[in-house]
Amino acid sequence: VNPAVNLLPQKAKDDDEDWDSDTSQNRNSDKLKKDIEKSIKDSQVAAAEGLKIAQEELARIAPEIEKIKLESLEKIDQAKIERSVEEGLRAQKEALVRLRNANWTGRGTFIEKKTNSFQVKGTPKVTIEAKGGSVRVRGWDRNEVKYVLTEVEGRRGSVPVSVSETATDTTVNLRLVNNAAPSRDIYFDGDNDSVRLEVFVPKRANLKVISNGEIRVDGVSGDVEVSGVDESIDIRNVDGKLRLNASDAQVRVIGFNGEVDSKTCSGNVFLEGTFSRITGNTEGGSFVLTVPEKYDADVTADVDAITVENLDAPKVVKEGQWRFGSGGPKYDFKVADGELRFRNANTLTSTQ
Repeated sequence: VNPAVNLLPQKAKDDDEDWDSDTSQNRNSDKLKKDIEKSIKDSQVAAAEGLKIAQEELARIAPEIEKIKLESLEKIDQAKIERSVEEGLRAQKEALVRLRNANWTGRGTFIEKKTNSFQVKGTPKVTIEAKGGSVRVRGWDRNEVKYVLTEVEGRRGSVPVSVSETATDTTVNLRLVNNAAPSRDIYFDGDNDSVRLEVFVPKRANLKVISNGEIRVDGVSGDVEVSGVDESIDIRNVDGKLRLNASDAQVRVIGFNGEVDSKTCSGNVFLEGTFSRITGNTEGGSFVLTVPEKYDADVTADVDAITVENLDAPKVVKEGQWRFGSGGPKYDFKVADGELRFRNANTLTSTQ
């Protein structure tokens, strides 16, 4: 029998130790690889589960998110709309102002103001002639007459309006120059070329105003004479004696105390206050008096009857004569085809 022969490669002792070491390392590497693969697989599973949960949550809250988005958009849109409306209204207002003052010649408008003042004594006599412009007279606590002339022109080549002045310690005369054409106040839808004369006078002053523009007098005590054409006349808080001459103008007297002499044509006259005497003449107009509920006066008029609103009917003394209460101040009216009407001040106040 032949002897057995070992065909495996023979290693020395050191070689045997290296072999065992390599084998061990290979086993560790395989294990590590498997662990990594397992971790990756576990991570993928966990990620898939997390994604699934997230998708479910998104699906659940999606309507809420959409609702929040819509509400936010609505708020944003509302704010934008409000701003747009405000900007549009502002632009429209500016455009209307520019259009009103346009002179269609390619030249811009401008405003000029002129002013002067005069020291006075006692109860001065102030005369204002302002044809072609509006006039405002106000009483103040100064021994001084001051005027402010405001001119709005659309034609730079035109001659500027000026004021002719004549003044002493007791008299002041003011007259507009270079302004004979009729004109209305720009603050009351007037013409493009407009002039306004504002005059401050002592509260106790005698006053005469002539104009074919709007006239306003406020807070003056004394003899007041006002003559106007076409535009309204507004008298407030005046004491003393008032003489009115107006044509095609509406007259309103409020808070007056004293005597009134009124002559008008084609315009209504509204009177409210305490009147010691009234003399009224009108052609094509009417008189409307606002009086207290308990009222004493003797009225004479060229009408068959007078109109009474919310007041005790006056006693008919005789044809063309009526007595309110126990009588008193004398009121004489000639209204031709117009109307004479009395109304209760308390009723008007309660309905406002």
